[in-house]
Amino acid sequence: EGESKSVRADATDAVVVARPDPQDRTLTILVLSPEGLPLEDASVNLSGPSGHHPRATTGRDGRAAFSRHV
Repeated sequence: EGESKSVRADATDAVVVARPDPQDRTLTILVLSPEGLPLEDASVNLSGPSGHHPRATTGRDGRAAFSRHV
């Protein structure tokens, strides 16, 4: 569960604020094009209180997954 802020169709980046989740789960981010289609090869970066900044690239399904070691 989360929220996006100030995302426009012509934006090159977006900020999504997520609420804390349990430590034993995988976080999956779905990136869609302005047309609503899955976006392949999009870079997704996370930042959190640990100071660790993992990065992933979306697959053909538009998803990037992060294990909960962040």
